[in-house]
Amino acid sequence: FTTGLQDTGVGTMAEPDDLYTLRTLFWLGNYQRVPVEASSLNRLPEALRIEVKEFVYRSYIAMGQHSIVLDEIKDAPGTPVSLQAVKLLARYLSDPSSKELVLMTLGEWLAGPGSAGDLSPRLIAGGGLID
Repeated sequence: FTTGLQDTGVGTMAEPDDLYTLRTLFWLGNYQRVPVEASSLNRLPEALRIEVKEFVYRSYIAMGQHSIVLDEIKDAPGTPVSLQAVKLLARYLSDPSSKELVLMTLGEWLAGPGSAGDLSPRLIAGGGLID
């Protein structure tokens, strides 16, 4: 049984998990509800807003709507790596012949110094792209 509270590591559950419902919907496969839930989440810190977008785009991918992801995530220097990784997955799933390019890009990200704190490229790589 979970309550939607984050474990503070001190043996108490103190802080609410603002993304609890969103994560639950995603992990249970209720992908159609994820964008609806995401639209109700307001006034989140930047890191959580990015995570919300990541779940929304991953839901679109799970529903086979790769073009939405490819159109909405920009190839710009300021785009977070987590969102770029989701776009890379959408690119591969919409065009499996791009696998070599996708794997090369993932390899560069995983070898880069900034990849230690971002799990998204690892999730994408481990999600079936690497044989």
